[in-house]
Amino acid sequence: MRRSEGQTLGEYSIGIALVTIVLIGALITMGGNISGMFTSVASRLQSQDAGESGTEMGSTPEEISKNFINLILKYRSEHGRWPRSWEPYNYSDLGLDPDKWSQPIDGVKYVPAGNRFGIANVRGDDYQLYVKTKDGRKLHVYDGYGVWYDLDSGQWYYHSRKRNIVVDINTLKIVKKKHHSAPPKPPEPPGPMPPSRSGPPSRHPMPPIRIR
Repeated sequence: MRRSEGQTLGEYSIGIALVTIVLIGALITMGGNISGMFTSVASRLQSQDAGESGTEMGSTPEEISKNFINLILKYRSEHGRWPRSWEPYNYSDLGLDPDKWSQPIDGVKYVPAGNRFGIANVRGDDYQLYVKTKDGRKLHVYDGYGVWYDLDSGQWYYHSRKRNIVVDINTLKIVKKKHHSAPPKPPEPPGPMPPSRSGPPSRHPMPPIRIR
């Protein structure tokens, strides 16, 4: 029995509809993946613009500090003593590359030192550090200063434990100074006019011309 023309057209329509549904589903899935990819890239760029560099220890001072402290505690548990406090062994004892971690990252240097761990503000760069005390007072961590975590007391201190100024590490801010271009200098006013070369008339009249 031959199929009617209407039946054939109906089957074609159903087939086209199924293919369309499959394509739409594939596009939705791909769109979600592409959207997620772009979101991830945008997040990374935003973090870099904000001064956060991704490392194997984390991408923010809080994350990096937490992982450093965990490595120090792990070393203490495994060896029965604190890791060394001088470079390059303060990094290599923790299984880290001294050439990388002895350099500043986004304006700060991370310094493991035995039973202490510090975040130091580097001298002479464009970055400045600020942190707040437990009662909300804002402190400027000046060049060459830092905040230090004491593993015996479990507290963060401004500059050193001796000062006994406890700070909240979650409030640490790294601020990059903005350079403003100097305005153009105004044109200099014109100087005085040079004196005229033509002096006053001579006081001695010209001698009379004699006609022979």
